Order: sequence, then C-alpha cells, then structure tokens
Amino acid sequence: MTKMLIARGTVVQLYSYFPTGFLLIAYQKSYIGLPSAISFYHRSDYAPPLGVLKIYEDLSHPQYFLIYFWRNQSKINITSSPQHCPHASLLFSEGINPSVPAVFNYHHICHNNTQRVCFPDENYFCICQQDHYRAECFMLDIEHDFCYQCLSGGKCLQGDLEDPNDFICLCLSCHQGHQCEFSMQAFGFTLDSFLVNYSKEVKLIYVSIVCLLFIIGLLNNFCSFVTFKRPTPRKFGVDNYLLIVSCLNQISLVCLLFKFIQITFGIADIGSCKVVSYFFSVMTRSNNWLTSWITVDRLSMILYPSSSALKNPRLALGISFFTLIVLFSMHVHEIIYYTIIRNRATGSSICVTNFGISSVSTYNRISTLIHYLFPFFIQILCITFLIILAGRSRMKSVGRKISLSDMLKKQFKSQKELYVTPTIIVLSAFPQAILTFSFACSQLSNSQNHTLLGSYLLSYAPQILGFILYVLPSTSYKEEFYKTFIGKMSSKWMLSKKKSKTTIMKTKIKTSK
Repeated sequence: MTKMLIARGTVVQLYSYFPTGFLLIAYQKSYIGLPSAISFYHRSDYAPPLGVLKIYEDLSHPQYFLIYFWRNQSKINITSSPQHCPHASLLFSEGINPSVPAVFNYHHICHNNTQRVCFPDENYFCICQQDHYRAECFMLDIEHDFCYQCLSGGKCLQGDLEDPNDFICLCLSCHQGHQCEFSMQAFGFTLDSFLVNYSKEVKLIYVSIVCLLFIIGLLNNFCSFVTFKRPTPRKFGVDNYLLIVSCLNQISLVCLLFKFIQITFGIADIGSCKVVSYFFSVMTRSNNWLTSWITVDRLSMILYPSSSALKNPRLALGISFFTLIVLFSMHVHEIIYYTIIRNRATGSSICVTNFGISSVSTYNRISTLIHYLFPFFIQILCITFLIILAGRSRMKSVGRKISLSDMLKKQFKSQKELYVTPTIIVLSAFPQAILTFSFACSQLSNSQNHTLLGSYLLSYAPQILGFILYVLPSTSYKEEFYKTFIGKMSSKWMLSKKKSKTTIMKTKIKTSK
C-alpha cells in the first residue's frame, strides 16, 4: 500500500474487458477489513486481466487500488502491493483547458507524473502505459458493489453478484449486527439485541424467569385491581390512577412475555412484530408516566390539602386518557418502521427497526430518552420535596428538639406510600439508566450483556409488584382489600393458619408440663 488505511470494508473486483473498452466483472468479493489473500478459480482460457481493490474508510468515498494488470495470462500467482489510484479530479494541473472534456485530458496526467499508475472517475478506470505516453481508459460501472440490504443508514457492499445473500454492511456509529439492525445508543438496546446471539437453552432460561415474573405480576395486579375497583377508592383521583396502572401493568407484562417467546422461538411475522412492539413500547412508557402522576398527585395533596379540584376523580381519568393518547401518537412511527429480517446464524426471524430517514431516527432517540428520563426525574424531585417538607416540619417543631431522622421516621410510619413507592420505582430504574449510558456504543461482553438484561428486567419491578407497592403500605387500601372476595379468602386462610399455630403451641406447652 502507498499509505496506511483503516479499512472498514474491502471489495475485490476482477475484470475482463471487451475490445470496445467496457469492463466486464468476472469476480467480486466483499470483506470486513482488509483480506490478506485472495483466491479465484476461473474457467476460461485466460485469467481476468485486471484486478481492482476498493477500500472503504468511510461509508461514501472508497479508495481505489490496482492489484494487477496482466493480459493473456492463464494463471496469476502474485504477492502484490496494490498501487493507490486517486480520483482523476485530484490530479489535473492548473494548465489544463477546462473547456475540453476531462477524458481527453487524462493523457496529461500520465505525462506529468511518471509515478502515477492509475486513476478512476465516475465513468472510467484509467491505467497509464509503461512509457507514460498515454492513458488507457476502460468504462467502469462503479455501482457493481452497491446493494440495499442494510438498515439504519448502513453501507451495503455486495459480494458475489449471483448470490443476493452475499453482502456485508458497514454500520454507522453505535449500530451493530449483520445488517446494522441493532442500535447500541443509550436506551437504544432492545430485547432482540440482548438475546439474538444466545443459545436456545439460555433463551429458555430467560423465558422461564419472565414466566415466573408474569405469574407474580398477575397475582399482584389482580389484587390491586379488585382493591381499586371498589366504590370508595374510585371517589379519589389517585385511586383512579392506580386502577388504570394495575391494568396497564399486566398488559405490559403480557407484551414482555410474548416478546421473549417471540424471540426465543423465532415466530415473529410482520404483523405481530409491528403490533406487539408498538403496544410493548406504549404500555411500558405509559406506566412510567402514570406512576409519576401518582407521585405528583400525592405530593400536591400535601401541598394543597384543601383543593377540591385535585380530589376530583375525573381529573385523574382525563390526565390518564390524555397521556395514553399522546403516547400512542408519539409511537406511530414504530408501526411504520418495524420490519422483519432473518438471522443468518439461526435462520429465525428478528423484529427490528429500520429508520432509513435520519430525522426519524433522531426523533426516536429523543423520544425514548424523554419517556425514560423525565418520569425518572419526576420521581426523584417528588422524593426530594417530601424530604424538604419533613425538614420544614422539623424547623416548626424545633422547640421539641425533633431531629430530621426522627421526623422522617414519623412521617414514614404514617404515610409509607408517599416514600416507599417512588423510592422503589427510582431504585428499580436506576441500574438500567446507569448501565445503558455506561455501555452505550460499545461491544458488549457476555457478562455485560447478562448484566444489562438483568437491569432491564429489574426495571419492571413496579409492574410486577403493584400490590406490594401501592396497597400494602397504606392502611386504608389494606382495609379495602380485605373487603374484596380475595381479601376475605386470604384473611380466613391467615386466621386458620394462626389458629392452627396457636393450637400447636398450646399442645407443646401441655406436653412440656
């Protein structure tokens, strides 16, 4: 090589040519990086007389190199140091007449630089004769290596022209996969990117874990639903939020389970790919927003306890409905740009996005960050305000010398739901937020991939533990739960267990006497 290049992709092209000067491609092969050796077995009497190397340092401007130019050879076995062929437009001297067509001035390039061997333009590939008296130019189709199989703006390089599956993709920054199908940007990771390279056994283990989480979530969300469906809780705004969240929690878990099954068994078709992915995104993010509105509503009731508008249940229903409409609208692009590709290694179908338009890709990235980070920060701000309010209460009670920790303990005992719920939501989302930014745009190791997938599942703790988060910390909600049929059954069961335990203890005491 005449200079050091960082070759992202390489295309080797061997040409025959007609007497008319038109190049006919005889062999083409694409490589990731730079190949150390090339082998081609031809069936004709003579080997292709021209070998060209196209090296892609970026996605748009390949560098041309001449491997060899030998005529009438039946066999070519060489160790070649390819000669760089700069574009013809870079080689013209200032004395060239611009009114004359460029191709007629190409002989001057060879005259003026005896070290120059070759140069291409958009239509020709020219080689200087040994005496540099003239340039021999051949008509060249520069699009022989073009193809359109890559996603997310990746550059597709065709290999064998007779095999449509023989291609490589040069991906944009922060994209990976054979067809650049996976985004590695912060919060751009998907379940497909996590699981695609795992064996069937590992995928089945994860499906089993998700099935267990689904069952736990079903029990929690059902108990929450029957609690908040009662007439008394429905009179308050926050309880209507909680009723809707209980439903959305389980819908998002259904989508999560179906997504894992879809990836594990490769059963995705274009319809299920679009619909499941769309609802999966909307349900998960609507849960993030509605849990934030719950925290805001509770904090507002502390700040403005006499406000009748905040207590109106219609306000909560209206905000919930509006939030869902906005989220469904903001994710319409996912239905349009989700598509199906085949995984080369397993032959299974993969559901991926193909944002061919950069503006749509930017919108999706910004939208994803907003839907994850804004609810996250709302929860943090609400917890902070609660601590500030506790500090103010301490200042008012300074005559009694109540410490801040004692004041927080006192408030925590009386209003657990104000602290427990947002704290657990923040803690469950925190590992994913940290790891996605830490691992963004990097090649993940196996352990990092498992860690990131674990943090992803941990972020679903609020959807899985709805009853534990919202009902158990509240005395009034627990009372409403025990009025439901499942609450009555559980209280009877607990009472019978307590009686049997008491009977056993009495028997032990009598025996000891």
